[in-house]
Amino acid sequence: MPRLSVIIPVFNSAPYLALSVPALLRQEMPREEFELIFVDNNSTDGSAALLRQREGITTLEEPKQSAYAARNRGVEASRGDILVFTDPDCVPGRSWLRQIDGAFRDKAVQVVLGPRRFATDSLTLSTLADYETAKDAYMAGCRRMDVVYGFANNMAVRRAAFEEFGPFDLLARGGDTLFLRRVVAQYGYDALAFEETAAVRHMEIDSAARYFSKVVTYATSRKRNRGYNTAKPLSMRERFWAWQRAAAVNGYSPSRKAFSLALLGLGAALWKLSFLGSISAAGPASESSPEAAPYP
Repeated sequence: MPRLSVIIPVFNSAPYLALSVPALLRQEMPREEFELIFVDNNSTDGSAALLRQREGITTLEEPKQSAYAARNRGVEASRGDILVFTDPDCVPGRSWLRQIDGAFRDKAVQVVLGPRRFATDSLTLSTLADYETAKDAYMAGCRRMDVVYGFANNMAVRRAAFEEFGPFDLLARGGDTLFLRRVVAQYGYDALAFEETAAVRHMEIDSAARYFSKVVTYATSRKRNRGYNTAKPLSMRERFWAWQRAAAVNGYSPSRKAFSLALLGLGAALWKLSFLGSISAAGPASESSPEAAPYP
């Protein structure tokens, strides 16, 4: 029996699979200790055919169009005690699973989150990723229930916790946050760990423009999900603390500090305008309904 089950929902992800599948197969952990389960979610670009050509992975199908439905289908077929979730456009480092497995040696931990770097380490993208990592670390360690959020492109869960608090709600976005908040509400803050060594590289975010378009999408999604038990945005003071930590940990020069503040100021403005409805996220026309929405 594998100890870890890695579950990846797939929808028209062929360009990324050539990077993510080999990275998953090259993990430092012994191969018999983890299984790879890909769940095709009505792809039309040949993704499923590409996956079936690879040895050492399991490929399933989920007809209900929803990334969370695909993840739930993967859990049903899995065998591991630890359920590890990521996305097909995310490329993990070689020690990713080993670091996640180590974090669960603490018996109190029920959910592990890890950093998301971006496609390249250009000045702009690395600066934005540094801030996102610091912000996620603050959220996981501040012991405030109102700000707890999750992200299923780098999240691992004990099977027992998933069986108790799952499956994922079928929202366009936010099903991972709702699940995590249920776990923390029951087991307390020690149930959540942020493992900074267990990083993935989110290949879709390959430019500042793509990052800021995601900011708009997340703000629009938060507005749509206001009736649910979603997380409260961090205050400006908390965000400033995260910026300071990112600058200190990464040894920013004064000019880079100014540059990073300008980037974060632009992101904050876009978030606010999007949440107020002045800017709309491009994407499917299903945003009025949270049920079974397609991939945004």
